[in-house]
Amino acid sequence: MIFSGPPLPLSPKCSASASGGSVLLQGAGPPFSRFYLLTAPHVSLPADNWSRVATNQFDAAGRFSLTHTPAAGTPQVFYTLQLP
Repeated sequence: MIFSGPPLPLSPKCSASASGGSVLLQGAGPPFSRFYLLTAPHVSLPADNWSRVATNQFDAAGRFSLTHTPAAGTPQVFYTLQLP
């Protein structure tokens, strides 16, 4: 799996790790701000073709942590965060 890439790269304050078929994403951003987790099977897809798989909010300290489990048989998934 590849965890980040254009066109909407993960913030340098983000990290990703894979375990047991799931991906744990953690990072930081503006406190209490909403964000969307987007995925795509190919990093070269236009931004409009990335799928929104989660909506979440940074906590009071600006942190987030979430787990995503790609569909079985998915060969690769690219992730990015989008702030509205």
